[in-house]
Amino acid sequence: LFSRNYLQFHESCCSLVKEYFLTQMLSTLEEKTEGTTDSSNNECEDEWEGIETREINWAGDNNNPQRPPVDNITDKDLWEYFNSRDMSEYHTYVTFWPEKGHPFSIRSFFCRPSRLSKQLVRDGTLICSIAQCRFVDEDETHVRALKSLYRFVTGTLFDCPRFGPHWEDIGFQGTDPKNDLRGVGFLGLMQALHFASNKACRPLFLQLYSLSRDPVQEFPMMVLSINVTRIAYQALKDGVLNRECNARLDVLGVFNSFYVAIMFYIWKLWKTQKKTIKDAGYVLKDAEGFACKHVYKVLKNAEEYLSQPDQL
Repeated sequence: LFSRNYLQFHESCCSLVKEYFLTQMLSTLEEKTEGTTDSSNNECEDEWEGIETREINWAGDNNNPQRPPVDNITDKDLWEYFNSRDMSEYHTYVTFWPEKGHPFSIRSFFCRPSRLSKQLVRDGTLICSIAQCRFVDEDETHVRALKSLYRFVTGTLFDCPRFGPHWEDIGFQGTDPKNDLRGVGFLGLMQALHFASNKACRPLFLQLYSLSRDPVQEFPMMVLSINVTRIAYQALKDGVLNRECNARLDVLGVFNSFYVAIMFYIWKLWKTQKKTIKDAGYVLKDAEGFACKHVYKVLKNAEEYLSQPDQL
C-alpha cells in the first residue's frame, strides 16, 4: 500500500514539474516570437518608409529628382480657373468679329454669320481671352496643366521635368513646350488637355497619337493640336460657329466639339490616304476649308463616330 501511494505521489510530482517546465518554455518562446515580430515589423516599416521616399531620376536631369504628382488638372479645371479670374486685361486684344463687326468687308455683305446670342458672348470672349494669355512659369496652375498633359498622353503616374527632350516624345518641337504655345496662347494647352483627358474623345486621341508615332506616317502630335486649335479659334472669332452655339446654347461645348471634329477629319484623311509629314500643310488647309464650310456636317460625323468607340 505504501509503495502504491508513493508511486502515485511521485507521478503527481513529475506531472507538476513537467507542467512547470512546459509553461516556462512556452513563455520564453512567446517572448522570443514577440521580439522577432517587433523586429520584423520595424524592418518592414523602415523598408516602407524607404519606398515612400524613393524618387525617380529622369534621363538628363539626375540633379532634379521628381516625386509623384498630387492630382492631374483637366480642361474643366482650367475653365473654372480662368472664369474666376479678371481677364479684362486681355479684352483689348480680343476681336470678337460677330459683335464688333466689319461693315466694309466683302464677307459682311454676302455671308455675314448669324449674331451670337447675348447670353453666350461672355463665354466666347473668355475663350478669345485665354488665347491671348501666355504660359507663365511662375503660375503653379500653368505648370500643373502642362505636366498633367504629359501624364495624360503617356499614361505615367509620375511627375516630369519642366524642360527636357521628353516633350518631343509627345509631339512638341523642342525641350520647352512654351515656345510652341505662342500662336494661340494657353488655349492651345487647354484644347490638348481636353482631347487627351476627356473620356468621350480619348479613344480617338489614342488612335491619332498612335498614328503620329508610326515610322512612316509620323507627325508632331502637339504641333498638330495647336494648329487645329488655331483653326477652331479663328472660326469662333469669325462667327462660323455662331449658329451651332445658339442652337445648343453653349459656346465652349461647341468650340471643343469643333476642335475634336477637325482632329477626327484629319485622322481619317491621314490614315486612309496614307499621308506623311510632307502632306501636313495641304491636309491642314483642306481640313480648315471643309470644316468651316460644313460645320454641322463635321460635328455630326465626329459625334456619330465617337458614339461607337468599338469602331476606333
